[in-house]
Amino acid sequence: MKKEIFILAGLLIGGTILYGISQSGRIVEDAIEEGSEANKIEGYLVMGHEVRTFRPCGEGVSEYWVVGKSSAYSNLHDTYNRETADVLPSAYAPLFVSVRGEIVSGPFDGFGSDFTEGIIIESLLGYEREGSCKSDLIKVTSPHTGEAITTPLKIEGEARGYWFFEASFPVILTDWDGKIVAEGFVTAEEEWMTEEFVPFTGELEFIKPDFDSRGTLILKKHNASDIAELDDALEIPVTF
Repeated sequence: MKKEIFILAGLLIGGTILYGISQSGRIVEDAIEEGSEANKIEGYLVMGHEVRTFRPCGEGVSEYWVVGKSSAYSNLHDTYNRETADVLPSAYAPLFVSVRGEIVSGPFDGFGSDFTEGIIIESLLGYEREGSCKSDLIKVTSPHTGEAITTPLKIEGEARGYWFFEASFPVILTDWDGKIVAEGFVTAEEEWMTEEFVPFTGELEFIKPDFDSRGTLILKKHNASDIAELDDALEIPVTF
């Protein structure tokens, strides 16, 4: 049986390990005492000059300003810089993380003064460069979040079989204003009539927008029924 080696970088309460991070950096299953889940949050971290925000998973949730310099702050900063070193700082690429923290009031002044709420992050539980709030449904290995893309754009990853219909699902590339730059499909590389993950590939040819260099790659669940409740999509920020 294949064994995974863990870095035991965790907190101990009564001899219970609160978290672990694999050598690949992916978030791993917690072994936490009952009642201690309340302040564990997953979402997207962005850190840079004049920016340090955290957006939790969920529809319509607030984005928080990372408040203060907790003991975990330097770890957050170093991890973010290392894991997003492949993109330009101006791309402000979000990194998917799992943290333990406390929601507080936003700062009264400074760069975060526009935020109603802030978060004091007590510990970084894990991170995943290719992770997202929808990692249990779809994972994209190329392009990475915030990556500078060129045409043709190669798209690769894996998705649950029910994300496909007739072995494909649509992908859309937009500019920063939401205007469609290119659209097409990616196709399953293996049998898609399953609930397991199925690898997919595809390409999009596009003309670089004239103005803002930021854009979004949208991977849409193929909803053949057209029932709105069954719609789903994963959005990945990119730069042109």
